Amino acid sequence: MTAKQVPVFDANSEFHDNLGALKVVELGKRRVGDVVNIQTSHGYGMILLSNVESVRYWKNTPGHFLVETPKDDFESQADITRILHGDALDKPENAAMAKATRTALSKVQRVWDGWADAALERATTKLCAELADVDGSVDLRVLCAQWSVRAVFPAIFGDTLPAKELAAGITEVERFYYVVSSANGRVETLPQDMPQFQVARAFLDKVVGTALDRLKPGDQTVLAYIAAELPQDATRDEKIEWLRPTMGQMLLEKLNVEGMGLFWALLHMAMDPDASAAMAHEMAGVDPLRAAPDETPLCNAFVLESQRLYPEQPLVYRFARQDLSVEGYHIPKGSLILFAPWLVQRDGRYWKDPQTFDAKRFLTPLADKCTYFPFGIGPRVQTRARFMQRQTLTALRAVASHSRISLAPDCPRGSLRPFLRSTLAPRGPVPVRVQPCQTAGAVLETA
Repeated sequence: MTAKQVPVFDANSEFHDNLGALKVVELGKRRVGDVVNIQTSHGYGMILLSNVESVRYWKNTPGHFLVETPKDDFESQADITRILHGDALDKPENAAMAKATRTALSKVQRVWDGWADAALERATTKLCAELADVDGSVDLRVLCAQWSVRAVFPAIFGDTLPAKELAAGITEVERFYYVVSSANGRVETLPQDMPQFQVARAFLDKVVGTALDRLKPGDQTVLAYIAAELPQDATRDEKIEWLRPTMGQMLLEKLNVEGMGLFWALLHMAMDPDASAAMAHEMAGVDPLRAAPDETPLCNAFVLESQRLYPEQPLVYRFARQDLSVEGYHIPKGSLILFAPWLVQRDGRYWKDPQTFDAKRFLTPLADKCTYFPFGIGPRVQTRARFMQRQTLTALRAVASHSRISLAPDCPRGSLRPFLRSTLAPRGPVPVRVQPCQTAGAVLETA
Protein backbone atom coordinates (compact mmCIF):
# COMPACT_ATOMS: atom_id res chain seq x y z
CA MET A 1 0.00 0.00 0.00
CA THR A 2 1.40 3.38 -1.04
CA ALA A 3 1.89 5.84 1.82
CA LYS A 4 -0.16 9.02 1.61
CA GLN A 5 1.43 12.44 1.26
CA VAL A 6 0.91 14.73 4.24
CA PRO A 7 -1.77 17.33 3.41
CA VAL A 8 -0.67 20.96 3.36
CA PHE A 9 -1.90 23.98 5.31
CA ASP A 10 -0.66 27.21 3.74
CA ALA A 11 0.42 29.62 6.49
CA ASN A 12 2.84 31.55 4.27
CA SER A 13 1.46 35.03 4.85
CA GLU A 14 1.90 38.10 7.02
CA PHE A 15 -1.52 37.37 8.51
CA HIS A 16 -0.37 34.01 9.85
CA ASP A 17 2.94 35.48 11.03
CA ASN A 18 1.01 37.96 13.14
CA LEU A 19 -1.21 35.23 14.58
CA GLY A 20 1.74 33.55 16.27
CA ALA A 21 2.80 29.91 16.41
CA LEU A 22 0.09 28.69 18.80
CA LYS A 23 -2.78 30.02 16.69
CA VAL A 24 -1.19 28.75 13.47
CA VAL A 25 -0.93 25.16 14.74
CA GLU A 26 -4.49 25.39 16.08
CA LEU A 27 -5.71 26.54 12.66
CA GLY A 28 -3.72 23.88 10.81
CA LYS A 29 -5.16 21.13 12.98
CA ARG A 30 -8.71 22.49 12.79
CA ARG A 31 -8.77 22.96 9.01
CA VAL A 32 -6.69 19.98 7.86
CA GLY A 33 -6.38 17.39 10.62
CA ASP A 34 -4.04 15.73 13.09
CA VAL A 35 -1.26 15.23 10.53
CA VAL A 36 -0.55 18.36 8.51
CA ASN A 37 2.36 19.97 6.68
CA ILE A 38 2.28 23.63 7.73
CA GLN A 39 4.00 25.80 5.12
CA THR A 40 5.35 29.00 6.69
CA SER A 41 6.90 32.25 5.52
CA HIS A 42 10.22 30.90 6.82
CA GLY A 43 10.49 28.94 3.58
CA TYR A 44 10.16 25.46 5.05
CA GLY A 45 7.38 23.15 6.14
CA MET A 46 6.66 21.78 9.61
CA ILE A 47 4.86 18.46 9.86
CA LEU A 48 2.48 18.79 12.79
CA LEU A 49 1.62 15.52 14.55
CA SER A 50 -1.11 16.43 17.03
CA ASN A 51 -2.91 13.33 18.25
CA VAL A 52 -2.13 10.80 20.94
CA GLU A 53 -1.28 8.07 18.42
CA SER A 54 1.58 10.20 17.10
CA VAL A 55 2.81 10.88 20.62
CA ARG A 56 2.77 7.15 21.35
CA TYR A 57 4.78 6.52 18.16
CA TRP A 58 7.36 9.09 19.31
CA LYS A 59 7.50 7.58 22.79
CA ASN A 60 7.94 4.03 21.46
CA THR A 61 10.49 4.89 18.74
CA PRO A 62 12.58 7.80 20.09
CA GLY A 63 15.51 6.76 17.91
CA HIS A 64 13.56 7.79 14.81
CA PHE A 65 13.76 11.45 15.85
CA LEU A 66 16.68 13.85 16.13
CA VAL A 67 17.04 16.87 18.39
CA GLU A 68 19.87 18.26 16.27
CA THR A 69 18.94 19.69 12.88
CA PRO A 70 20.31 18.13 9.69
CA LYS A 71 19.48 21.35 7.85
CA ASP A 72 22.19 23.94 7.16
CA ASP A 73 19.73 26.85 7.12
CA PHE A 74 17.89 26.01 10.34
CA GLU A 75 19.05 26.60 13.92
CA SER A 76 17.56 24.16 16.42
CA GLN A 77 17.50 24.92 20.14
CA ALA A 78 20.59 22.74 20.52
CA ASP A 79 22.34 24.77 17.80
CA ILE A 80 21.37 28.07 19.44
CA THR A 81 22.62 26.80 22.80
CA ARG A 82 25.97 25.80 21.31
CA ILE A 83 26.37 29.21 19.69
CA LEU A 84 25.53 31.07 22.90
CA HIS A 85 27.62 28.95 25.25
CA GLY A 86 30.57 28.41 22.92
CA ASP A 87 32.39 25.19 22.09
CA ALA A 88 35.60 25.65 24.07
CA LEU A 89 35.38 22.23 25.70
CA ASP A 90 34.95 20.51 22.31
CA LYS A 91 38.29 21.76 21.00
CA PRO A 92 41.18 19.24 21.02
CA GLU A 93 43.52 21.68 22.75
CA ASN A 94 41.08 21.87 25.68
CA ALA A 95 40.68 18.11 26.18
CA ALA A 96 42.26 18.35 29.64
CA MET A 97 39.73 21.01 30.67
CA ALA A 98 36.85 18.89 29.39
CA LYS A 99 38.12 15.93 31.41
CA ALA A 100 38.54 18.12 34.51
CA THR A 101 34.96 19.34 34.09
CA ARG A 102 33.63 15.79 33.86
CA THR A 103 35.58 14.86 37.00
CA ALA A 104 34.08 17.79 38.90
CA LEU A 105 30.55 17.04 37.70
CA SER A 106 30.82 13.45 38.91
CA LYS A 107 31.50 14.86 42.39
CA VAL A 108 28.67 17.38 42.04
CA GLN A 109 26.21 14.59 41.27
CA ARG A 110 26.65 13.17 44.75
CA VAL A 111 25.77 16.43 46.52
CA TRP A 112 23.57 18.31 44.05
CA ASP A 113 20.22 17.40 45.59
CA GLY A 114 21.20 18.91 48.93
CA TRP A 115 22.45 22.13 47.33
CA ALA A 116 19.33 22.44 45.17
CA ASP A 117 17.00 21.82 48.11
CA ALA A 118 18.76 24.46 50.22
CA ALA A 119 18.55 27.06 47.43
CA LEU A 120 14.88 26.24 46.82
CA GLU A 121 14.02 26.56 50.51
CA ARG A 122 15.74 29.95 50.80
CA ALA A 123 14.10 31.21 47.61
CA THR A 124 10.66 30.07 48.73
CA THR A 125 11.06 31.58 52.19
CA LYS A 126 12.08 34.86 50.54
CA LEU A 127 9.05 34.69 48.24
CA CYS A 128 6.68 34.29 51.20
CA ALA A 129 8.37 37.17 53.02
CA GLU A 130 7.96 39.40 49.95
CA LEU A 131 4.28 38.49 49.71
CA ALA A 132 3.81 39.32 53.40
CA ASP A 133 5.33 42.77 52.79
CA VAL A 134 3.08 43.68 49.86
CA ASP A 135 1.23 46.94 50.41
CA GLY A 136 -1.38 47.43 47.71
CA SER A 137 -0.52 45.19 44.78
CA VAL A 138 2.53 43.59 43.19
CA ASP A 139 3.25 42.21 39.72
CA LEU A 140 3.11 38.42 40.01
CA ARG A 141 5.51 38.08 37.05
CA VAL A 142 8.27 39.87 38.93
CA LEU A 143 7.88 37.81 42.09
CA CYS A 144 7.98 34.53 40.18
CA ALA A 145 10.93 35.53 38.00
CA GLN A 146 13.02 36.50 41.02
CA TRP A 147 12.00 33.35 42.90
CA SER A 148 13.14 31.24 39.96
CA VAL A 149 16.68 32.63 39.87
CA ARG A 150 17.05 32.49 43.66
CA ALA A 151 16.00 28.82 43.54
CA VAL A 152 18.84 27.80 41.21
CA PHE A 153 21.65 30.34 40.79
CA PRO A 154 23.14 29.99 44.31
CA ALA A 155 23.62 26.23 43.90
CA ILE A 156 25.30 26.64 40.51
CA PHE A 157 27.24 29.89 40.89
CA GLY A 158 27.12 30.96 44.51
CA ASP A 159 26.90 34.66 45.35
CA THR A 160 26.74 36.66 42.11
CA LEU A 161 24.27 39.37 41.10
CA PRO A 162 21.04 40.69 42.67
CA ALA A 163 17.93 38.66 41.82
CA LYS A 164 16.47 41.53 39.83
CA GLU A 165 19.54 41.69 37.59
CA LEU A 166 19.66 37.91 37.20
CA ALA A 167 15.99 37.79 36.18
CA ALA A 168 16.53 40.58 33.65
CA GLY A 169 19.55 38.75 32.23
CA ILE A 170 17.59 35.53 31.79
CA THR A 171 14.98 37.51 29.88
CA GLU A 172 17.75 38.66 27.51
CA VAL A 173 18.93 35.08 27.04
CA GLU A 174 15.38 33.99 26.20
CA ARG A 175 15.07 36.91 23.79
CA PHE A 176 18.15 35.65 21.93
CA TYR A 177 16.61 32.19 21.54
CA TYR A 178 13.36 33.72 20.34
CA VAL A 179 15.01 36.06 17.82
CA VAL A 180 17.15 33.31 16.30
CA SER A 181 14.20 30.90 16.09
CA SER A 182 12.05 33.59 14.47
CA ALA A 183 14.81 34.37 11.96
CA ASN A 184 15.14 30.77 10.73
CA GLY A 185 14.83 30.72 6.93
CA ARG A 186 14.32 34.49 6.75
CA VAL A 187 17.44 36.31 7.89
CA GLU A 188 20.93 35.63 6.57
CA THR A 189 22.62 37.25 9.57
CA LEU A 190 24.55 34.72 11.63
CA PRO A 191 23.20 34.36 15.19
CA GLN A 192 26.57 35.36 16.68
CA ASP A 193 26.41 38.63 14.72
CA MET A 194 23.05 39.62 16.20
CA PRO A 195 22.97 42.30 18.92
CA GLN A 196 20.87 39.98 21.08
CA PHE A 197 23.76 37.50 21.09
CA GLN A 198 26.14 40.14 22.42
CA VAL A 199 23.76 41.01 25.26
CA ALA A 200 23.03 37.40 26.22
CA ARG A 201 26.69 36.32 26.06
CA ALA A 202 27.76 39.37 28.10
CA PHE A 203 25.23 38.44 30.80
CA LEU A 204 26.47 34.85 31.06
CA ASP A 205 30.08 36.01 31.19
CA LYS A 206 29.27 38.58 33.86
CA VAL A 207 27.63 35.93 36.05
CA VAL A 208 30.50 33.45 35.63
CA GLY A 209 33.13 36.16 36.11
CA THR A 210 31.45 37.55 39.23
CA ALA A 211 31.20 34.04 40.67
CA LEU A 212 34.93 33.51 40.04
CA ASP A 213 35.81 36.84 41.64
CA ARG A 214 33.81 36.00 44.78
CA LEU A 215 34.95 32.39 45.03
CA LYS A 216 36.12 31.38 48.50
CA PRO A 217 37.83 28.21 49.74
CA GLY A 218 35.29 25.58 50.70
CA ASP A 219 32.41 27.02 48.63
CA GLN A 220 29.80 24.37 47.87
CA THR A 221 28.69 25.23 44.33
CA VAL A 222 28.97 23.69 40.89
CA LEU A 223 31.29 26.46 39.76
CA ALA A 224 33.55 26.03 42.79
CA TYR A 225 33.91 22.29 42.18
CA ILE A 226 34.80 22.77 38.50
CA ALA A 227 37.10 25.74 39.13
CA ALA A 228 39.06 23.63 41.62
CA GLU A 229 39.89 21.16 38.83
CA LEU A 230 41.06 23.80 36.33
CA PRO A 231 44.68 25.02 36.01
CA GLN A 232 45.20 27.59 38.76
CA ASP A 233 47.51 29.65 36.55
CA ALA A 234 44.82 30.11 33.88
CA THR A 235 43.59 33.64 33.25
CA ARG A 236 40.15 34.80 34.29
CA ASP A 237 39.04 35.00 30.63
CA GLU A 238 40.24 31.46 29.97
CA LYS A 239 38.31 30.14 32.94
CA ILE A 240 35.16 31.95 31.82
CA GLU A 241 35.50 30.40 28.35
CA TRP A 242 35.91 26.91 29.82
CA LEU A 243 33.15 27.31 32.41
CA ARG A 244 30.47 28.97 30.28
CA PRO A 245 29.32 25.85 28.34
CA THR A 246 28.77 23.79 31.47
CA MET A 247 27.28 26.58 33.56
CA GLY A 248 24.96 27.61 30.75
CA GLN A 249 23.82 24.04 30.16
CA MET A 250 23.04 23.57 33.85
CA LEU A 251 20.92 26.71 33.80
CA LEU A 252 19.10 25.41 30.74
CA GLU A 253 18.34 22.14 32.53
CA LYS A 254 17.53 23.46 36.01
CA LEU A 255 16.04 26.94 35.64
CA ASN A 256 12.28 27.42 35.66
CA VAL A 257 12.49 30.20 33.06
CA GLU A 258 11.06 33.44 34.47
CA GLY A 259 9.24 31.28 37.03
CA MET A 260 6.43 30.67 34.55
CA GLY A 261 5.64 27.23 35.95
CA LEU A 262 4.89 28.83 39.31
CA PHE A 263 3.30 31.91 37.77
CA TRP A 264 0.47 30.03 36.03
CA ALA A 265 -0.25 27.94 39.13
CA LEU A 266 -0.41 31.02 41.38
CA LEU A 267 -2.52 32.86 38.82
CA HIS A 268 -5.20 30.17 39.00
CA MET A 269 -4.94 30.14 42.78
CA ALA A 270 -5.61 33.88 42.70
CA MET A 271 -8.67 33.35 40.48
CA ASP A 272 -10.14 30.50 42.55
CA PRO A 273 -10.57 31.37 46.25
CA ASP A 274 -12.27 28.03 46.97
CA ALA A 275 -9.30 26.07 45.64
CA SER A 276 -6.95 28.37 47.55
CA ALA A 277 -8.84 27.69 50.78
CA ALA A 278 -8.88 23.94 50.12
CA MET A 279 -5.12 23.88 49.61
CA ALA A 280 -4.57 25.94 52.76
CA HIS A 281 -6.68 23.41 54.67
CA GLU A 282 -4.65 20.55 53.20
CA MET A 283 -1.45 22.27 54.31
CA ALA A 284 -2.50 22.63 57.96
CA GLY A 285 0.31 21.20 60.07
CA VAL A 286 2.33 20.19 56.99
CA ASP A 287 5.85 21.48 56.27
CA PRO A 288 5.53 23.01 52.78
CA LEU A 289 9.27 22.80 52.17
CA ARG A 290 9.84 19.16 52.96
CA ALA A 291 6.57 17.22 52.62
CA ALA A 292 6.37 14.53 49.94
CA PRO A 293 3.99 15.15 46.99
CA ASP A 294 1.57 12.44 48.11
CA GLU A 295 1.18 14.17 51.49
CA THR A 296 -0.52 17.07 49.70
CA PRO A 297 -2.44 15.49 46.79
CA LEU A 298 -4.57 18.55 46.00
CA CYS A 299 -1.58 20.89 45.81
CA ASN A 300 0.25 18.35 43.66
CA ALA A 301 -2.77 18.01 41.37
CA PHE A 302 -2.95 21.80 41.09
CA VAL A 303 0.61 21.89 39.76
CA LEU A 304 -0.06 19.08 37.28
CA GLU A 305 -3.22 20.76 35.99
CA SER A 306 -1.35 24.03 35.58
CA GLN A 307 1.25 22.23 33.47
CA ARG A 308 -1.53 20.66 31.40
CA LEU A 309 -2.93 24.03 30.36
CA TYR A 310 0.45 25.80 30.25
CA PRO A 311 3.08 23.18 29.31
CA GLU A 312 6.69 24.24 29.63
CA GLN A 313 7.21 22.99 26.06
CA PRO A 314 3.99 23.91 24.22
CA LEU A 315 5.61 22.92 20.91
CA VAL A 316 8.42 20.37 20.62
CA TYR A 317 10.57 20.31 17.48
CA ARG A 318 12.25 17.15 16.20
CA PHE A 319 13.76 15.99 12.90
CA ALA A 320 13.13 12.70 11.12
CA ARG A 321 16.28 10.56 11.35
CA GLN A 322 14.97 8.38 8.51
CA ASP A 323 11.98 8.05 6.24
CA LEU A 324 8.95 7.50 8.47
CA SER A 325 5.43 6.19 8.05
CA VAL A 326 3.11 7.72 10.63
CA GLU A 327 -0.59 6.83 10.49
CA GLY A 328 -0.21 5.91 6.83
CA TYR A 329 1.53 9.17 5.89
CA HIS A 330 5.02 9.33 4.38
CA ILE A 331 7.42 11.66 6.22
CA PRO A 332 10.77 12.05 4.42
CA LYS A 333 14.10 11.83 6.21
CA GLY A 334 15.23 15.23 7.53
CA SER A 335 11.69 16.63 7.84
CA LEU A 336 11.02 19.12 10.62
CA ILE A 337 8.39 17.54 12.89
CA LEU A 338 6.29 19.37 15.42
CA PHE A 339 4.70 17.68 18.43
CA ALA A 340 2.25 19.85 20.35
CA PRO A 341 1.54 19.38 24.07
CA TRP A 342 -0.39 22.65 23.70
CA LEU A 343 -2.91 20.87 21.43
CA VAL A 344 -2.97 17.32 22.83
CA GLN A 345 -3.37 18.51 26.42
CA ARG A 346 -6.34 20.71 25.43
CA ASP A 347 -7.99 18.17 23.13
CA GLY A 348 -11.59 17.25 23.99
CA ARG A 349 -11.03 13.71 22.72
CA TYR A 350 -8.72 13.07 25.66
CA TRP A 351 -9.86 15.53 28.34
CA LYS A 352 -13.29 16.39 29.70
CA ASP A 353 -13.93 20.16 29.56
CA PRO A 354 -10.36 20.67 28.33
CA GLN A 355 -10.34 24.48 28.57
CA THR A 356 -11.45 24.41 32.22
CA PHE A 357 -8.85 24.47 35.00
CA ASP A 358 -9.81 21.49 37.16
CA ALA A 359 -7.07 20.16 39.42
CA LYS A 360 -9.26 17.30 40.64
CA ARG A 361 -8.77 15.49 37.33
CA PHE A 362 -5.24 14.64 38.56
CA LEU A 363 -6.38 13.12 41.85
CA THR A 364 -6.75 9.82 39.99
CA PRO A 365 -4.26 8.22 37.56
CA LEU A 366 -4.45 9.20 33.90
CA ALA A 367 -6.15 6.72 31.60
CA ASP A 368 -3.44 7.28 28.97
CA LYS A 369 -0.09 8.81 29.90
CA CYS A 370 0.56 9.77 26.28
CA THR A 371 -2.06 12.51 26.61
CA TYR A 372 0.17 14.40 29.07
CA PHE A 373 3.74 15.40 28.24
CA PRO A 374 4.24 19.05 29.28
CA PHE A 375 8.04 18.78 29.16
CA GLY A 376 8.31 16.48 26.15
CA ILE A 377 9.38 12.83 26.15
CA GLY A 378 12.57 11.00 27.13
CA PRO A 379 14.66 10.08 30.21
CA ARG A 380 16.46 13.44 30.48
CA VAL A 381 13.18 15.26 29.98
CA GLN A 382 11.58 13.31 32.81
CA THR A 383 14.48 14.15 35.13
CA ARG A 384 13.95 17.84 34.38
CA ALA A 385 10.18 17.44 34.79
CA ARG A 386 10.54 15.95 38.28
CA PHE A 387 12.95 18.73 39.29
CA MET A 388 10.65 21.49 38.00
CA GLN A 389 7.53 19.96 39.50
CA ARG A 390 9.21 19.72 42.90
CA GLN A 391 10.25 23.37 42.70
CA THR A 392 6.79 24.55 41.72
CA LEU A 393 5.01 22.35 44.25
CA THR A 394 7.24 23.54 47.10
CA ALA A 395 6.60 27.21 46.34
CA LEU A 396 2.87 26.72 45.71
CA ARG A 397 2.39 24.92 49.03
CA ALA A 398 4.30 27.59 50.91
CA VAL A 399 2.21 30.37 49.39
CA ALA A 400 -1.03 28.45 50.01
CA SER A 401 -0.01 27.98 53.64
CA HIS A 402 0.65 31.64 54.37
CA SER A 403 -1.09 33.93 51.88
CA ARG A 404 -4.32 34.59 50.05
CA ILE A 405 -3.64 36.15 46.68
CA SER A 406 -6.26 37.62 44.37
CA LEU A 407 -6.15 39.54 41.11
CA ALA A 408 -6.05 43.28 41.63
CA PRO A 409 -9.13 45.10 40.24
CA ASP A 410 -6.92 46.94 37.75
CA CYS A 411 -5.35 43.75 36.34
CA PRO A 412 -5.71 43.92 32.53
CA ARG A 413 -7.60 40.79 31.51
CA GLY A 414 -5.70 40.78 28.23
CA SER A 415 -2.51 40.14 30.19
CA LEU A 416 -3.78 36.71 31.22
CA ARG A 417 -3.80 35.28 27.70
CA PRO A 418 -0.58 33.31 27.17
CA PHE A 419 1.71 33.94 24.23
CA LEU A 420 4.71 31.92 23.16
CA ARG A 421 8.25 33.19 23.35
CA SER A 422 10.58 30.36 24.29
CA THR A 423 8.03 29.56 27.01
CA LEU A 424 4.41 30.52 27.62
CA ALA A 425 4.20 33.96 29.20
CA PRO A 426 1.46 36.48 30.05
CA ARG A 427 1.05 39.43 27.73
CA GLY A 428 1.60 42.14 30.32
CA PRO A 429 1.66 43.00 34.03
CA VAL A 430 -0.42 40.82 36.35
CA PRO A 431 -0.94 42.79 39.59
CA VAL A 432 -2.17 40.77 42.56
CA ARG A 433 -3.23 41.66 46.09
CA VAL A 434 -2.14 39.66 49.11
CA GLN A 435 -3.73 38.90 52.46
CA PRO A 436 -2.42 36.66 55.25
CA CYS A 437 -3.91 33.18 55.38
CA GLN A 438 -6.21 32.81 58.40
CA THR A 439 -5.21 29.15 58.76
CA ALA A 440 -1.48 29.64 58.30
CA GLY A 441 0.54 26.47 58.02
CA ALA A 442 3.91 25.62 59.46
CA VAL A 443 6.39 28.43 59.93
CA LEU A 444 8.96 28.50 57.14
CA GLU A 445 12.43 27.76 58.39
CA THR A 446 15.56 26.80 56.53
CA ALA A 447 18.56 24.88 57.70
